[in-house]
Amino acid sequence: MHGFRKGKEMRKLRVSGLAAIVFIAVAAAAFASGSNVYPNGAEGFWMGACPPPGMYYVNYDLWYSSHKFTDNHGSEVKAGPMGPFKTDVVANVSRFIYISNQQILGATWGAHVFVVYQSVDNKTALGHSRVSGLGDTIIDPFILAWHWPNFHVTTGVDIYVPTGLYHPGRVSNTSANAFVYEPVAAFTYMTPVKGLTASAKFMYDIAEENKNARNPFIGPEGHLQYGQEFHFDYSVDYMVTPELKAGIGGYFYKQITDDQFNGVSIRHQKGQVVAVGPGVEYSVGKFFLSYRAEFEMLAKNRPEGIANWLRVVYAF
Repeated sequence: MHGFRKGKEMRKLRVSGLAAIVFIAVAAAAFASGSNVYPNGAEGFWMGACPPPGMYYVNYDLWYSSHKFTDNHGSEVKAGPMGPFKTDVVANVSRFIYISNQQILGATWGAHVFVVYQSVDNKTALGHSRVSGLGDTIIDPFILAWHWPNFHVTTGVDIYVPTGLYHPGRVSNTSANAFVYEPVAAFTYMTPVKGLTASAKFMYDIAEENKNARNPFIGPEGHLQYGQEFHFDYSVDYMVTPELKAGIGGYFYKQITDDQFNGVSIRHQKGQVVAVGPGVEYSVGKFFLSYRAEFEMLAKNRPEGIANWLRVVYAF
């Protein structure tokens, strides 16, 4: 595969790459606008560098917690249905990746699928709501990756299939109850500084209509067209040793268009958030382990909290 040096060292560097999309319906999906299918910050270092041909298994564990819901001005909501507020999400995600030897337009072709199990626990003025079960399935049969000596690009369109649990009006759900299409373009750049690498993954979410939606606090059941969303993950890492990398990363999220309920735009409810935090990655044989903590800030119309990620990769 063009751009890859042979040997164990380069495999360790690349296997942490392949821009991942993981669906976890964090509590934001029940309250904030937009489909919120992608848990921002899911990936760590080298997110634009696709791994060498072969089969890979990735296991993600997420712990997300928030005690703060924000309004359109970024202030904490302390009264009404959303105050006081608390949400906790625990998720386990299995991702299966296949990278082929086939070349298309000079790029390596691959595919992946995700299976999600999660538990969402919310506390609002309405009381306590909790749900556990399968989330929506994610597939992408057409991943393309280009490689140059110091620059890597991975593209694809991830499709979120509504296979999770959804009930109209319920505060906690594990599905957006709609197909969501997410074009992805991820980049990794090996800087002139030896061992220093920068990466970013850009995404734009376009959702179909949720035909059985209802606000959990008030209102009739109807058709909800989720607003379109732009977001990106980013990271900067330094290779301390061939086995150990350390750095910082995070994400930016911004809803671009309003939600529409029964054809009427819902104004002043578009979400946004920024996050940053430290991360480390260590490789042992065919296993690659990473941990990241990401602290949210500047949130609007959504929870503001802390996400902890543990990821284990096995290269067959």
